[in-house]
Amino acid sequence: NALREEAAIEEERRRIATDIHDGVLSQLSALSRRAEYASLLLAEDPKGAQEELHRVITMAGEVHEGIRWIVRALRQDPTQLTLGEELIRIVERFQHNTGLRVLLKLPRGELPVPVDTVRHVGYIVTEALTNTWKHAHASRAVVTVHRVDGRVVVKVADDGRGFDVAQMMHAANGMGLRNMHERAQEIGAELTLRSSPGKGCQVLIGLPVVEEDGWEA
Repeated sequence: NALREEAAIEEERRRIATDIHDGVLSQLSALSRRAEYASLLLAEDPKGAQEELHRVITMAGEVHEGIRWIVRALRQDPTQLTLGEELIRIVERFQHNTGLRVLLKLPRGELPVPVDTVRHVGYIVTEALTNTWKHAHASRAVVTVHRVDGRVVVKVADDGRGFDVAQMMHAANGMGLRNMHERAQEIGAELTLRSSPGKGCQVLIGLPVVEEDGWEA
């Protein structure tokens, strides 16, 4: 009813304010400190400085995505944002900005995914597509949403050169992968990476079960 909708909107506004204070502002502060540290390392430890710069680049992307989400949430009723709409927007924007061919496969009907979960999933999908574009030498990527054993599963797959998952997680430029895992943990999702050299990559996000009548796969 109207009271529940009003309460949901007010709660989302409080969450946005928290995101600005605890998220974007703290990230900007950390970004500044890491950039300063990288500059100090340049003369004595160029390799260490390069690793720090990788982290700075990753964090800058997170700040950009966080601000973009907040601005978008303020422009519309946040309770009406759906996973399908967010993925359509991400794929269209990504293809326009990079030229990489991205296919999106969505099920029919509404996807029972909370708004805050949509935000984190959007970040993970964007990060996965960015990795494909920058590193995979892929001709295309496919984003698929389906339901498996009562869970909504989002999959990002590419036909690129692939990589050793364990090795990449420990590399300096593997910070983006680690951040994806952390985002998934925040929403109680299960993130699985499948890849090997020469065989492309798959990122699977298994979301917590949300019961909703009328969901049609």
